[in-house]
Amino acid sequence: MHFKIDEYHDIDGLIQKLNPALKLGLLIAVPVAASAVPAQKPERLALILFFTLVLAAVSKIPFKAFIGRSLPAAPFVLYAAAVFFYGMISGGSLLMDYGPRPDEVLKNSALGFVFIDFFGIKTYEQLFALVLMLKILIGLNSVIVFSAATSFNDLSGALYAFKFPAVFVRLFKNTWRYLQDFINELIVMQCASRLRFFRPKNMLGIKTFAMMFSMLFIKSLDRAHGNNMAMKLRGGGFNGDAGGEFYMPPALKSGDYKFIAIFSACALLCFYI
Repeated sequence: MHFKIDEYHDIDGLIQKLNPALKLGLLIAVPVAASAVPAQKPERLALILFFTLVLAAVSKIPFKAFIGRSLPAAPFVLYAAAVFFYGMISGGSLLMDYGPRPDEVLKNSALGFVFIDFFGIKTYEQLFALVLMLKILIGLNSVIVFSAATSFNDLSGALYAFKFPAVFVRLFKNTWRYLQDFINELIVMQCASRLRFFRPKNMLGIKTFAMMFSMLFIKSLDRAHGNNMAMKLRGGGFNGDAGGEFYMPPALKSGDYKFIAIFSACALLCFYI
């Protein structure tokens, strides 16, 4: 009964077979490229989103994993969806009383008429909400795919290979382990409460919630401290030898170069439209 952030790194998927350094580069490059796309070109975002959905499909990561790991971003997605559908239904703006007309913004867009006619975009706020929603989904998909499909040790080694400072990589490793221990302790607490039929009436009360969260925090912190001590006894930790501690990524193989070629073709197509 354990949860791992990288729990799907050993299944037989196409993304799992890629070089860890390449996956780390894509994990950074895809969200950055999506954030740089202006509102005047939503078709580029649609193409990038389609590309990330293909990556999710070939990684063979279960759909429920994407749902569960996307929950922290749910408020932002719901905000964008509420603004978008409010404009579609009412034809007005919910929060923004200014902005250019959508037809002026999308006049140089290759598929601007599709977004205006098919999605019923009537205000700039609605266009802004659509673009924001696409960028959030792109960032979520790419981060979930490349983090879940890359082992923890390979990802930390790729960070070190990208010339990140050793202290930053160690901090990343400790934070990763702490989050994993935190979630594992939460799963243990939930299982124990079900086995004991423990569900107080004031489950969402401040006192009960604070007591359970503080206990969860203390137990996960204690487990993380134990992991750190074990690393020190093995010669790792913040004072260990960085060269021997991190798993350096191997050289690129033919499959990696083929994937780079496909990714470059998609990037050029996105830039062209």
